[in-house]
Amino acid sequence: MGYVRRLFLATVFIASIGFIPIVAWIQARPAYGYSEADVRKLLETNQCPGCDLSNADISDGGLDDANLSGANLSGAKLKSTSFRSTDLSGANLSSAWLSSAMLVSANLSKANLKSAHMENANLRDANLNGADLSGANLTGAKVRGTNFVGAIGLSKEQKEDLQKRGAKVD
Repeated sequence: MGYVRRLFLATVFIASIGFIPIVAWIQARPAYGYSEADVRKLLETNQCPGCDLSNADISDGGLDDANLSGANLSGAKLKSTSFRSTDLSGANLSSAWLSSAMLVSANLSKANLKSAHMENANLRDANLNGADLSGANLTGAKVRGTNFVGAIGLSKEQKEDLQKRGAKVD
């Protein structure tokens, strides 16, 4: 019996040593998800196509005329940020916080806006052709002149409401 017990304890000890580096590696990884180098690049050059900015906090920022095509902004905090004439085509903005953001004339074609928080955002004359708006909150958003043609994830009622508010909807 003593032999089995010692063998069991030795196995547990060896196995636990193997877990220590794994736990240390997991704890050493940053929790925010975005690349600090990409944030610096965006703020310095206003150009960051394909960048990883997921979960970044750029609230109240000024990103007019920026190129963020194909960027990952999922879960990003972008409240009251200005994106006038910004290229966000093909960007991942799922679950992003865009409440009160200024997106006038922005290109959001084929963007992923699933579950995006867009309350009171200004989307006047923006292009959302082919964008996925499944579960997005557009309550109070300014949409006069906004192109929602080809957008997916909008209910019949949402399309009717957007059309009444001056948006282009198919």
